[in-house]
Amino acid sequence: MLNLNYIGDSKNYPVSFRNINKNVVEVIGDIPKKETGFIITRIGDPYAFKGDYSEFKTVYREVEGGFQYSNDGSEYIEPLPKVNFYTSGGGVLEGELQQEAETYEDLIIPEPIANENYVFTQWMPEIPESGAIDGNKSFNAIFTSTIPEPEPEPAASIEDRVSSLEEDVQKLNNALGGAE
Repeated sequence: MLNLNYIGDSKNYPVSFRNINKNVVEVIGDIPKKETGFIITRIGDPYAFKGDYSEFKTVYREVEGGFQYSNDGSEYIEPLPKVNFYTSGGGVLEGELQQEAETYEDLIIPEPIANENYVFTQWMPEIPESGAIDGNKSFNAIFTSTIPEPEPEPAASIEDRVSSLEEDVQKLNNALGGAE
């Protein structure tokens, strides 16, 4: 563990610390949110290690249990959700198949184009017409065949099946040279 001491504050806070990149560091611990920069030292031996982070004054973003600070004034921008459109057969989609958007109103839904003997039926799941997109989403265009299913053959009655089995037994007996 390390100690964090905000510039202009005499209190030491026990923290864990890591570099995210050359301009962003992460500090986890029970610490207040301050934008003054800070010094990091080792608990129990403050002279063995001293990290000067006095230029890390901008809260880049809040994370669970702490903060990420930047030294260049940058702040985290949440990426837009990604929306994917696809089909599992029976047609194609015309348009942008991967889009980034905040709301469903911002999407340009690709046009489903059915192959021969197919028709577009629906999006699965259904695409909302409005509202915020709360994370990455995928929508499948469902196409249905227009060729009718063949009629199933009628099932044989029990009597017909018994009669057929008796005939098969008779043929087998005859083939083996046996009697009835």
